[in-house]
Amino acid sequence: MRRKLLSNGFAVPALVAVLALAATAPAQAGQIFAFSYSLPAGTGPTPTAVSASGLFATTDLSGGSYTVTGAWGIWNGVAITGVTAPGGFGGNDNLLFPSAPLLDGNGLAFTVNGSGDDGLGNVNVFYDGTGYAENTFNVGVGQNFSTAAPSPVFFNFSYSIPSTDLRPLAVSASGLLTAFQFAANSYLATNISGTRNGVNILSLLSPGAFGGNDNILFGTAPHLTANGLSYVVNGAGNNGSDVNVFYVGSYTENSVDVGFTPDFNLSQVQAQTPEPASMTLLCTGIPVVLFLVRRRSRALRRAA
Repeated sequence: MRRKLLSNGFAVPALVAVLALAATAPAQAGQIFAFSYSLPAGTGPTPTAVSASGLFATTDLSGGSYTVTGAWGIWNGVAITGVTAPGGFGGNDNLLFPSAPLLDGNGLAFTVNGSGDDGLGNVNVFYDGTGYAENTFNVGVGQNFSTAAPSPVFFNFSYSIPSTDLRPLAVSASGLLTAFQFAANSYLATNISGTRNGVNILSLLSPGAFGGNDNILFGTAPHLTANGLSYVVNGAGNNGSDVNVFYVGSYTENSVDVGFTPDFNLSQVQAQTPEPASMTLLCTGIPVVLFLVRRRSRALRRAA
């Protein structure tokens, strides 16, 4: 049930405070925003209080606004699984503005691994002229929507996969990952450097670019999801120069020639100093992601 105030068919503009990752960095490679909000229970048939926090990624500033293209975090104890394309739920436009009001009344929509506002996992958060609300009368109107500039977290990583008779390609990779925390023990990788099989790792691939990668890291084992982490090397990878490493009971890569290993080493290290160009969004590919990367069968993929 839509609960937004409309004027001449257009939603009333909203005010949402958003801080960019680095205030001094030019908006040339997209931005990343940390967010949190909490709303009281509403007056609907199943009154529900809501709290949410995590990360939003956006496009570059264009035409006076950013567009939110990625979302990671937690909504009422369940995972935020992606951003809904504009117009997908509650008339959302997913726009953020560089000065107040920073979010309009059409709001920002994302999906969750739970009921959401409509019972189907869809959430739309917006400003109704008096406070913040979601697209259901079950959630009340509140004033608590706050943000903070996220700080990058750095991890050393390494893994080695031996060759076997059936899997003849041995793999050894190590380096440094830059990430942002979006939930307890959960991080979004945004940059990578290092080597794989003696050649340089060039860059991280944007989520969904190869092997269904989501680039999510966990501080405790297993450190990767079944979608895994994808990057580009200056040489032969799994598919051209692309590499996808993931976890399916053991760690492996997206190639029938690569075997399995129980070990993927990940350890947090002291803060580094990113290059200025990387301070807006350390992986420039993240802002182009509009939808949740769908999981698919690793068994089917590797059997191909």
